[in-house]
Amino acid sequence: MKQKALIFAMFVFCFYVSAYSQSMNVLNYVNELGNRKQAYFGDVVKLIVLDMGEKTLGFESDLSVLNAHNKIAVGYNLNENAPLRKGAAARLIARYLHLTDSLMYNIFGTERYAFRACVAAGVMIADGSEWDYVSGEELLEIMRRVANISGI
Repeated sequence: MKQKALIFAMFVFCFYVSAYSQSMNVLNYVNELGNRKQAYFGDVVKLIVLDMGEKTLGFESDLSVLNAHNKIAVGYNLNENAPLRKGAAARLIARYLHLTDSLMYNIFGTERYAFRACVAAGVMIADGSEWDYVSGEELLEIMRRVANISGI
């Protein structure tokens, strides 16, 4: 009986150490991202996966998670290290949050109208255009708003 209790205690300990390690990795990543002048496509993919409550296991795995969830990342030249533009981030976010209030976005589904839909939903600020690059700090602020809307 003591042996089973000891095994259970070790399992619980390992689970909490693993969860703590994952959260520390996320905190380090967010810290590093906030200091970058340029965010990348892989960053927004990772942050959406984390917002979904899933564990991030690398870019390809994260894409699989997004595509299994309403085909969020379908239709992109999927390069993890491509500089992130507001339009690409907006299109992923609009698909993730199911933003359907914009008639033009519903008809065309382009980055331009996804950006406008995100502005209307309060996710993004209307300064600039869908072609502007996103900094790490700006991406974190956008994802904070996404997390508030998604409620996950």
